[in-house]
Amino acid sequence: MKLPLVPWSRQLAVTSDALPTEPAMRPRRIGYWLWLAGPSAVLIMSLMLSTGDDRLVFFPGVGELPETCTMHSRLGIDCPGCGLTRCFIHLAHGNLTGAWRLSPVGILLFLFVVLQIPLSLGALVGNRLQGGGPSLLSRVSPWNEILLVGLLLALLLQWLMRLATGELF
Repeated sequence: MKLPLVPWSRQLAVTSDALPTEPAMRPRRIGYWLWLAGPSAVLIMSLMLSTGDDRLVFFPGVGELPETCTMHSRLGIDCPGCGLTRCFIHLAHGNLTGAWRLSPVGILLFLFVVLQIPLSLGALVGNRLQGGGPSLLSRVSPWNEILLVGLLLALLLQWLMRLATGELF
């Protein structure tokens, strides 16, 4: 059987329609699974951990965890992210006032992290239902990135304000 001669541009158009095969979609699905695993792990760890007085964080069966902030342990000042772990723990346990005291911006960041779980689940399910078409996560992704950068800038501004006022936690 002899194939008709088709200009290369039309061949690309024909073959590009046939490109989204199952193996080609695998890297995107792995990314969605990773995007689901990260926020899920943060939420699960926030539920498992507990806080004590001052800067203490406890893991069940292990006890007190060592301080993880290098800036605080080496320089004695809080970093922009100091208090986020404890803020997330308070929020996971329903203690909004404790979370607010530690980091008001941390509350928004926690909501952002938790929102990633339904977004990635929607991307996984939608990707399977649509046969590999654009997913909800890929359409929301640019806004997601802008929101994350805004939250990180707000976290930095909160830190600078606390340094200026001398309010350390």
